[in-house]
Amino acid sequence: MRREPTGSADFVVGDAYSGLSIPWQLTTVEWLREIRRVLKPDGFYALNIVDLRPLALLKAEAATMLRVFKNVRLVTPAGEDGRPAGGNAVLFGANVPLPPAEGKPADNATVFDRGEVVRLVAGAAPLRDDYAPVDALQTR
Repeated sequence: MRREPTGSADFVVGDAYSGLSIPWQLTTVEWLREIRRVLKPDGFYALNIVDLRPLALLKAEAATMLRVFKNVRLVTPAGEDGRPAGGNAVLFGANVPLPPAEGKPADNATVFDRGEVVRLVAGAAPLRDDYAPVDALQTR
């Protein structure tokens, strides 16, 4: 990523795993700032993440994305209580408004807008290069 030119990408996808978890180096504020640098001003980032309730890893990564991107959205299945149920989730981040969600996402997923993501992450600490306990946060 560091060799990519500034403002050169429309879209970046994060979908890397070491076993069941994301390598911690790909979860931090510092990494997301590098992705933001590579994105065009209207580009956006999508991160695939897997976690189960209580969703400590998902909450920490969403808090991290909120620290770097103005607009964050979460797409994941919702439980009967209307909150994220856990399992597979995709976080989207951009510094421009994200396009409106149209229709129902596949696999019974629900779209959670920025406000709902902010409520979800209440109390979660953003991940940083000097604090990224990804393996300890992920519910197995």
